[in-house]
Amino acid sequence: GWEAEMMALEMRQKEFKGSGIQLLEMFKLGLAGGSAGAPQLPDGVSTEDVIEHYLTRISMMARQRYEETFGPILEQDIRWCLTVPAMWSERAKDTMTRCAEAVGMQDV
Repeated sequence: GWEAEMMALEMRQKEFKGSGIQLLEMFKLGLAGGSAGAPQLPDGVSTEDVIEHYLTRISMMARQRYEETFGPILEQDIRWCLTVPAMWSERAKDTMTRCAEAVGMQDV
């Protein structure tokens, strides 16, 4: 999102060559399978890999913000809700659900 883009921009300005960080945009378009506009991903990296990393970071940030405000929370007390475009295929929706569950976002 915006924060990652700003971080990447700041790092670009500081010559971050060799850091291993790469800004990926519009990667969820890859769920459509051959969709026009889907970005070229680095070798050996799948759309699912990127989505799992993205969801991991989102869930970490959500937990952190919650705990900073309200205190500790148990995993069993979290109910995740992910929205997806209505036009996505069932296959794409299922893939998103599997990615979320793979990173510990249960009961999606």
